[in-house]
Amino acid sequence: MIIDAHAHIDESKVRGWVDPAERVIKFMDMANIDIAVVSTYRNAPTPEDESPLEYLIQETNKFPDRLIPFVRLNPRYGEATMRTLVHAVENMGYKGVKLHPASYNLYPGGQATVDLFRKAAEYDIPVLVHCADEVMCLPLQFAETLEQSPD
Repeated sequence: MIIDAHAHIDESKVRGWVDPAERVIKFMDMANIDIAVVSTYRNAPTPEDESPLEYLIQETNKFPDRLIPFVRLNPRYGEATMRTLVHAVENMGYKGVKLHPASYNLYPGGQATVDLFRKAAEYDIPVLVHCADEVMCLPLQFAETLEQSPD
């Protein structure tokens, strides 16, 4: 079995990214990928816009045996982010959390991120972190977070 642990389903027309579930499945089939962990391109939700949260779950429900939804969150919103995580997991069927610190420019070792990791641990769900060569996304920047939230 081949699992892609980092894929996206979303529509960001401003950027020219339109990737509904059917398109992602088509590429998965071409690459012989059985299952994909998917999140949106947008951090979801902001207090003003819950549509990314709803969009992803609607799309993954089209292929529930092949797509695993992870809610992409912005720790900057504090308690609102925690409420979103609880709602996504308890009421919508999300299976994990996706973070991309460069998109919200928040230090990965800060308290807001630690709190989010701890909340995910309460649900025993994984946290996927976009790690690369971008500022705020270097793997060692998460060492402090992991030390403070070992679960």
